[in-house]
Amino acid sequence: MRGYGGVVSFEIAGDLKATSRFIDSLKIPYIAPSLGGCESLVEQPTIISYWDQSSEERARLGIKDNLVR
Repeated sequence: MRGYGGVVSFEIAGDLKATSRFIDSLKIPYIAPSLGGCESLVEQPTIISYWDQSSEERARLGIKDNLVR
């Protein structure tokens, strides 16, 4: 891609803690929400972007505990 960024989302085979362990084991991307730049980032939406939503609301939105972006 030229001039654009992309987002990849996938689910880990595991629960919230297993997903956190996976993200913590990564070496390259920063663990952060979007910083508006061109850095390689990784986030766990359940605890970064949707931390203030109930589990019912996250489920309604399709945000699972094992989702990685």
